[in-house]
Amino acid sequence: MSYCDNFEFGECYATYWIWRTIPIFFLAVGTCGNLLNLIILVRPRMRKYTTSVYLFALAISDLVFLWTTVLPRTLENVQDIDLSNMYPKVFCQTLPWMNHVSGGYSVWLLAVMSVERMLMTKSILLARTKLTVKNAVICSFVLFVICFLFPLHYFIGFEVQSVLACEWNEHFGDFYGDIWPVIVLVVLNIIPMVLIITGNIGIIRNVIKQKQQLQRVNPLPQTTNVHGGNKTVKPMSKMLFIISTVFVISTIPFTIFQILWLQLDNSTPHALARRDLLDTFFENLLYANFTFNFFLYFVSGSLFKQEWNAFVKSVSQHLGAFNRVAPLANAGGTETPNTITVGPTLAESHRLNSVN
Repeated sequence: MSYCDNFEFGECYATYWIWRTIPIFFLAVGTCGNLLNLIILVRPRMRKYTTSVYLFALAISDLVFLWTTVLPRTLENVQDIDLSNMYPKVFCQTLPWMNHVSGGYSVWLLAVMSVERMLMTKSILLARTKLTVKNAVICSFVLFVICFLFPLHYFIGFEVQSVLACEWNEHFGDFYGDIWPVIVLVVLNIIPMVLIITGNIGIIRNVIKQKQQLQRVNPLPQTTNVHGGNKTVKPMSKMLFIISTVFVISTIPFTIFQILWLQLDNSTPHALARRDLLDTFFENLLYANFTFNFFLYFVSGSLFKQEWNAFVKSVSQHLGAFNRVAPLANAGGTETPNTITVGPTLAESHRLNSVN
């Protein structure tokens, strides 16, 4: 950005500080949050639900995206370090490939979850017979394989042109210049976004329809829902709706900006600085979609919150037991079997079990 070398414009200051603060915050929060998601989603109560399968895969995909896309882009804009050119033999093909694999997988997981939840709220029989955890695992794996293969052409189309240059092969110039951006826009943005929006609209419509039917059959207040008393269906649907809303809010502006990017004014250095600031803003807005899922799950999912509280309680109990054992273990001297405690006493175990 030679037009910003002397910081002649206010937009240059804004762009400078955005790249030095927000992505680093996203990396720290997103990494911790997604690791916590993985811990909570594998707990026994959470493993019983198909949504947990997709959310587990989503947490892994979001982690990969943060470290293979957000980190390299931050290094490029903050330290002027382009990993693809600095280490072309390692990152020339792998970075763009991993970017599209992880980003595309995350987007399509949300799309599949939206469609599945819509079908689940529409048909009890389908939910019990077809929309099972086993089928969710199979669907997640098949989806990953498709996303894995989708951008594999990078290993053919990109090549190391010199010691510090990673560029596309001349035979792929038209493909990467004109065709591939359109494919990415349609396959990884427009189609999944349409599925996510229509799926969530369908969920809301099905839930309202079911409530109306229940009120006609039994006007008394309902304590269970239509899925055989499974009280997690509505919280799961609510959680998916909030996640999808954040996805739409963070993705649509970026998608529209990418479509209009070539039409923006770039005739003067000031115009270039404005465009670069907009590019920075919408790009970081997109990154937010891969960062805050833990907080969205915690706020919107009552079951997730319960499992988080149980996890924190379990960790606290283990730490408390360790603190009781440590002083005795470090005492040394004349230790006898009658005075050494290597774990909770019988009374303490009874008390802990009663609490659990």
